[in-house]
Amino acid sequence: LVLTPEASTRPLTSSQHRLTLALASLLVAGLVVATLVRHGWGKPESPTLEIAPEVTITTNAQGLQGAVRMDGKEIIPHRFEYVSQISHRFFLVRVATEDGVTSPRFGVWSIEGQQVLEPRYSGVDHVARHQRFRVSLGAEAPKFGYLDENGREVVPIVYDVLERISNTGEEPTNLIRLGERYGYMDIRTGEPLIDPVYESIQVSQGMVDAQGRGILLARHHGKWGVIDTRGRALTEFRFDELEQLNHETLRGRQADQVETIMFRGDKLLP
Repeated sequence: LVLTPEASTRPLTSSQHRLTLALASLLVAGLVVATLVRHGWGKPESPTLEIAPEVTITTNAQGLQGAVRMDGKEIIPHRFEYVSQISHRFFLVRVATEDGVTSPRFGVWSIEGQQVLEPRYSGVDHVARHQRFRVSLGAEAPKFGYLDENGREVVPIVYDVLERISNTGEEPTNLIRLGERYGYMDIRTGEPLIDPVYESIQVSQGMVDAQGRGILLARHHGKWGVIDTRGRALTEFRFDELEQLNHETLRGRQADQVETIMFRGDKLLP
């Protein structure tokens, strides 16, 4: 279509007017969309990735180990007999053995280059899920406790046993032994859920949930009974033997009588 000067001065018909308005609207909309796209509208936000600098464990001319970043910065000084990365953030270190010292001494350094635990422990395990270090002191009869990731004591290092319930170690609870008596501990708070007063305790992954809540089999004054993980007795302590058959069934024997006990969660079923 070619417009002559004469044609351009003629008034627009109603259909031409509507067409012009539509074209103008499309033009404005296009400009708005272009502006929004230019400013990131309609694009998914890029995730912010926290990438830890790569760290290499190295050995110096004296045979001592440390760790350096790729940029050459030393984050763990080269004065240790052994260095190993045990999680995304932490490194286990072992000091060189001294004369007269037979047991190794372990500590922990962070990837930021800070000493978290001084190297004085006979053993250190990192429970990353619950942000705890399980530590031990002593070689022949070690005592166990838990520290947080800042090195503060959460569970005193006085227990003869601090053991996880299942192979996965997901629960935030441990079976504890102090002397000859057993109990049950929340390693996040350091609170004994069950004081160590029982002669024996049996617990398995099938008895508790992911938070460590459920039931335990406990022996008291030579007899077995069922308690919940808060220490409340669910049966009398009257069984000579008590065992778990599956995730919801127990079997107890009292003299010549055998009894089946059903449970769900931390409750016994009728």
